[in-house]
Amino acid sequence: MILDPKSAPTTATKPIGTGPFKFEDWAKGSAITLVKNEQYRDARPRSTMKKVTFRFINDPAAQVAALLAGDIDGMPRYGALAER
Repeated sequence: MILDPKSAPTTATKPIGTGPFKFEDWAKGSAITLVKNEQYRDARPRSTMKKVTFRFINDPAAQVAALLAGDIDGMPRYGALAER
């Protein structure tokens, strides 16, 4: 990873990146929000998403409830196992 010396002290809480999305907000233990980086070097549109929020939901029942309620669009791994 390459860091600008001016941004190094705040990298852990306010990172600066060069990808298709940039950091907007971090609610420690709850969520991270990224927004589309309009200055991204690649002129082709990489994504139609303008904002994405990654939520941290540790309780398996709350994960399923959030998905069923439409509060989240997906989960990479579910904590709850289906009954067999």
